[in-house]
Amino acid sequence: MAHYSHVISTLIRTEKQALTLSLFGCITFAIFGIGYGLFVGSNAIMLDGIFTLFSMGMTGLGLITAYLVTRPSDARFQYGYAHFEPIANVINGAIILLLCLGALYGGITSLLAGGREIDLGHALIYAVVSTFFCSILYLIEADVAERVNSELVRVDSKEWLVDTLLSATLLIGFLVAIGLDTLGYGHYNRYIDPMLVSLLALCATLIPIKVLGRNLREVLKIAPKGDV
Repeated sequence: MAHYSHVISTLIRTEKQALTLSLFGCITFAIFGIGYGLFVGSNAIMLDGIFTLFSMGMTGLGLITAYLVTRPSDARFQYGYAHFEPIANVINGAIILLLCLGALYGGITSLLAGGREIDLGHALIYAVVSTFFCSILYLIEADVAERVNSELVRVDSKEWLVDTLLSATLLIGFLVAIGLDTLGYGHYNRYIDPMLVSLLALCATLIPIKVLGRNLREVLKIAPKGDV
């Protein structure tokens, strides 16, 4: 997987190329996740798709910002457009955080209501495919962010990291559910999906909180730590 991502990353050399690739990836996985979630009746899979849908909008915002920050200063913005980058990252992080908190509430509510049945076989297929491709996109963007020192791509890569973790958690959860079914405890499987939604949402909140903390310092013009 790492070798495959390295080969692709040699073709994706700039900030704009990385964000464009991410945008197309978001469109594909948003449609795939939401559609597959409806098909198998899994809120956890739909959450994965909805998360990617929001990422698509944020990646589009990041791509626009990437074009803006390269523009020279003018009469309207006499100090240039560089300040749009942390602003875009704050908006990005805030929306992801709100999405995670909303998903956590939905998962707990569904769990208290008695859970829901899902098609485990199809759910497992989705989890395998999504984990593989999301991790590829994360590795590509993380590599580009390191090489060109782009905070926009770095934040966008964090979104793909969250997506990878979400998908991997889904994969583990569905494997556990299949194991329970095999052992004769299949009646507990209806609680797997809302438990996964709650766990995914809770874990995913850590990354946007970190992004917000770092970029709010720039937006609020707080002096950086150490010598600059």
